[in-house]
Amino acid sequence: MAIERAENPATGEEIVVVKGIVEKVFIKEIAGGTDKFGNTHRASILVGEDWVNNVNLKTKEGYDPQVRFNNGTKNDPDWVTLDQGDTVRIVVTESPWTDKDGNDRVSLNSGVSKIKLVKKGSGGNKTTSSSSNGGQKQSFQKTDKTGMQIGHAINVAINLIGDLDDPGKIVNYAKKAHDLTTSLKKEYAEKNPKMSDYDVGAMVGQSVLSASHYADTVAEIEPLARQTLDEIVPAVSDYVRGGNAESSETKTSAKKTTKRTTKKEATPERVDDDNIPSDAFEDDDGVPF
Repeated sequence: MAIERAENPATGEEIVVVKGIVEKVFIKEIAGGTDKFGNTHRASILVGEDWVNNVNLKTKEGYDPQVRFNNGTKNDPDWVTLDQGDTVRIVVTESPWTDKDGNDRVSLNSGVSKIKLVKKGSGGNKTTSSSSNGGQKQSFQKTDKTGMQIGHAINVAINLIGDLDDPGKIVNYAKKAHDLTTSLKKEYAEKNPKMSDYDVGAMVGQSVLSASHYADTVAEIEPLARQTLDEIVPAVSDYVRGGNAESSETKTSAKKTTKRTTKKEATPERVDDDNIPSDAFEDDDGVPF
């Protein structure tokens, strides 16, 4: 670990930067749940042999606290989760203090906006977190998505088959659905290198699942999922992220998909309109659209 010092040419103030490998990340819950700024946790990051403290975090309920920061720019963001083993540069503020024995010490404080990733490491095993109610420590590992992937593959398979009569066939289709989803996720991630793994997984997974309602085999899912990812997802994503869906160009597909009837759905018998009494029809005013 090395501390670099430079002068800010705009202000003349000294800039202190800590550079090195992240050895450990310790996250502690803020007493009372949040502070006046809405922060829920504070992180301390061990870089080399020195701790960088008081890194405020905002964590949504139900999510594990993590040190996430924008490694890009405001207009071209690149959100990164800090892991053990990463090489970083952190702009810090030196805060002198005196310990109980009268020794002069310096605390290094920072924030997520002042962290920059130099090189991604292989990933640490765990992040240590301490709750405010008693200091009990627990470990937060990277989220294991195996269960979600299994459930997704089974849902796709059941949508394709339309019933649960043949478990062996469901297993076979689920395996193929998982392979297709994995392949599309890799391809979509390569096409969208700035997109987070979560967003890639969510968009590809939902596209595959939606396509399974209009297909009878896994092979038929692929072109429909690609159509969704190429023609629908970009426009909806632009709108949800604050853009204008009307400004996004979308292609018009010549192929029309219709919802298929599953094996469990009975085909209704044809009804002759001549046999329906006239009072069975509602007036135009009763039509809701």
